[in-house]
Amino acid sequence: MPLATIDITKCIQDHQDIGSNNDLSVMRSRIFFSMSINGKKIEDLYVDISQPYGTHYASELIEVGRPVGYDGPFAHQAFSNEIEAYYRKLVGEGASVISIGGGVDIRMSNNTFVVPYSFKIEIDNNSAGGW
Repeated sequence: MPLATIDITKCIQDHQDIGSNNDLSVMRSRIFFSMSINGKKIEDLYVDISQPYGTHYASELIEVGRPVGYDGPFAHQAFSNEIEAYYRKLVGEGASVISIGGGVDIRMSNNTFVVPYSFKIEIDNNSAGGW
């Protein structure tokens, strides 16, 4: 299986509400990246991520959409795992950019994090896009 290299350039946090009352918690952000696969580099890609309204940020999964600007074979689960890990390294308990402890109510919006990150995932060319 071919390897794809994902090079993240930045994340724009549209908004995030983290509260002691999970009913009010929500997050929407966009992560920008390029991808190299089979010797070809695809630029200007992004993916929208979200925390479903009313879920607990620290313990529940972040939803990762389909990359915009690429429609070829893909390994969405592996990609999602890496994207979620990247975002949690930026924002959350013990994060490197915005560290948030428990029992707080925080509202953030329009933050841009320029924190490069790269990872590789295996792509199955025989799958139906990995979706």
